[in-house]
Amino acid sequence: MKEFLDKRNSFIINNRVGYTADIYNDHDKVIAIFNSLKEISTNIEDHVDFLIENIDEIEVDVKNLMDIMKNRISYLTSAIVHIGKLKMSYPAIAKEGDIKLVDLTKGSYDNISYSHTDSGLIMNATTTTLFME
Repeated sequence: MKEFLDKRNSFIINNRVGYTADIYNDHDKVIAIFNSLKEISTNIEDHVDFLIENIDEIEVDVKNLMDIMKNRISYLTSAIVHIGKLKMSYPAIAKEGDIKLVDLTKGSYDNISYSHTDSGLIMNATTTTLFME
């Protein structure tokens, strides 16, 4: 049994080494790999050059994007606090509908148009409400 396993392991190792050697020893494939690496390097260099040339605009765009994200986070935080206060002030359990935060920047909600500068909460009507006693 040991002899069989030794032969089997030797056979598997030789086949894998031979297969790998066939793949990587093919002259055309090696040249193709090097050409591909050269082309990728050139593309990377071009992209880096573009970034270096436009670094000022990129910095301004990143700053603007960060300001927009901070404003959005601030708005969402205040809206969440508002919703929590509304739910605490009116201890009602709605069976249909609930308070929803709606993104008014999309232009409309329930066929009502809004300006992109509008902000606030839109409350969906609740049809059935049970008040806690």
